[in-house]
Amino acid sequence: MRKIFLLLASFSFFLMIGCSSTTEQTKDDGEIQKEEYIFDSSAVDSTVNPVGVKTDIPVSEPVKKFVVQIGAFTTKERADECAALAKKKLSKESIISFSEEFKLYVVQLPPFATKADAESVKKELWKTKDFKDAFIIANP
Repeated sequence: MRKIFLLLASFSFFLMIGCSSTTEQTKDDGEIQKEEYIFDSSAVDSTVNPVGVKTDIPVSEPVKKFVVQIGAFTTKERADECAALAKKKLSKESIISFSEEFKLYVVQLPPFATKADAESVKKELWKTKDFKDAFIIANP
């Protein structure tokens, strides 16, 4: 009985040691790095590309235009309503196109030459209830 107890106790001890996690992690070169989880980091601006994330835009090719998208809808009627609302509230014309990739009618503002111009308009749109989901798309 004593041997079984010692066997279980040692097994439990090794199990706890083997399964415990540490807050530090070693790299291949022996350097110690603090472990970080994605959900522990602060919110990242969706228009900024985090380090290490690949984008569809090649680095060597400059971006030619920036588009602010204000809506995407399954029906043309809803897209037309959004475009009319944008014209009424923003005094801006919008472009409606059908995305074959997503099978949605997309409502966008005309392209901007610089990201700063698109950011400025997006920030203004975020202040309104109707266009708080606006975001920027970079097209080469």
